[in-house]
Amino acid sequence: MHITTDASGYGIGAVLEQHDDVDWHPVEYFSKKVPVVHSIDDEWKEFLAFVHALKRWRHFLLGRSQFRWVTDNNPLVFYRTQDTVNNTIARWMAFIDQFDFFPDHIPGKSNRFADALSQHPDHCTAIYSTFEIDDDLRDSFIRDYQADPEFRNKYANCSSPNSVPSHYRIQEGYLLVHTRGKDLLCVPSDSHLCTLLLGDFHDAPATGHFGVNHTIGRLRERFWWSGLLGDVTRYCESCETAQVLLRTLIRPDQKDWVERLPDVELAYNSAIHPVIGMSPFEFEHGSPVTSPLDTIIPRMIKSDDHLFFLRRMQELLVKARDQMARTQQRMSQQANRQRLPCPFRAGDLVWVSTTEFSLEQDISRKLLPKWMGPWPIVAPAGDAPEGPSFTIQVPAHLPVYPVFHCSKLALYTPAEHDDFPGLRSQDPPSMDGFQEVSDIISQRRYGNRPTEYLVHFAYCSHRVDRWLTRAELQATTLDVLARYERKMQGKPVSSAPRRTRIYVPPSDRQLRPRPGLTS
Repeated sequence: MHITTDASGYGIGAVLEQHDDVDWHPVEYFSKKVPVVHSIDDEWKEFLAFVHALKRWRHFLLGRSQFRWVTDNNPLVFYRTQDTVNNTIARWMAFIDQFDFFPDHIPGKSNRFADALSQHPDHCTAIYSTFEIDDDLRDSFIRDYQADPEFRNKYANCSSPNSVPSHYRIQEGYLLVHTRGKDLLCVPSDSHLCTLLLGDFHDAPATGHFGVNHTIGRLRERFWWSGLLGDVTRYCESCETAQVLLRTLIRPDQKDWVERLPDVELAYNSAIHPVIGMSPFEFEHGSPVTSPLDTIIPRMIKSDDHLFFLRRMQELLVKARDQMARTQQRMSQQANRQRLPCPFRAGDLVWVSTTEFSLEQDISRKLLPKWMGPWPIVAPAGDAPEGPSFTIQVPAHLPVYPVFHCSKLALYTPAEHDDFPGLRSQDPPSMDGFQEVSDIISQRRYGNRPTEYLVHFAYCSHRVDRWLTRAELQATTLDVLARYERKMQGKPVSSAPRRTRIYVPPSDRQLRPRPGLTS
């Protein structure tokens, strides 16, 4: 086993790893925020990280022979040779002497995981990369720059002591171009190098096999080469997995999906979201997820200054709002290309889809008409006179909110009586032979026959109005008859009377669907 530690002004971090005769595998990650210790030099803060790691993993390490302590602080490798130490460090040394270990130094660039754990969470996180940032990689870049027709002259100009000012510059052997407000690493024409980059930003567990746009967004944050768009498109289209996120990471037996959820979370949060124009991680923390390649690409200077952090977050908020407004406008334009103007206006009679109504018990929606009504439009809902939602004069006995979207409405076009004489009613038959009387429209009398009254039934069209005698009305709807007679005498009329159900003799009325809207 071995422990890798690191420390910063903000906190400490450590990783416990175990070897399985093939490779090293993490057992546990550990990080802790620590207060500022004024009496301890920076070089001893990593010693504090080692002490905390030993206390946390004492049950793993106490009694184990010769485990390795990995640190990027070279002086600590020789901590036993110190002539004088203060009382605090002396107590730490006494504690760690009960463990059997040997210290080992590694370069700081290779200590990325423990380093990430010790940093401020707003500033850093680490992802695995297939790249080894070493001298061989730099030498490969330099050789390809000098052989690439696109970068050969630019690299020579930047290397010259009398270089001509340009947007290009060289840093540690790498050619950088300043564009879109940031320095991007120029990638020379090398198919092997291009494949490594595309795989690192598309196939890696932390990138989740996202599609073309997400992969382009990731790469354009850090790199530039002339064929980037075409290379990414061809690479993603040839991806054999053709899946995204969790499906690409789990084993065929699907038993390790829980262990892969952190990779899925990181892949989603580090991908550039098209709505806000940045990754959720950057929007939340102020900077994107870091990559080992960032060690050769200068990034925004990190600062613990609170005012600097607030300004940065305000800039991101403004950028996100502007991008959301542009995205909303673009989506609206795309949606409106196929959208037709709403044909409904206030006063129109419309059918309403029965899917908008709740069903009574034991009623099947499949056997109901597809449309109910027709009912008049009272007014558009909202400020726009053209809708798209409207308030409908739905009968009071129906328990439904009377506002409906135009997609749930169909225009009712009544047929003229002269066009189709004898047209049967399209209203459904009464379930028990009774109908509710709504109002009396007019009256008539032929010779010595009793006076007849033209009765309109509630929730039915006027096509089914029926002539009934005074005796029939007096026996069942006396209040409706009295209200009508007061109206004819010019006397004040009270509010609408209570509706009364009256038996209607069978007729040839049948339920007939609207043409073109079959039930």
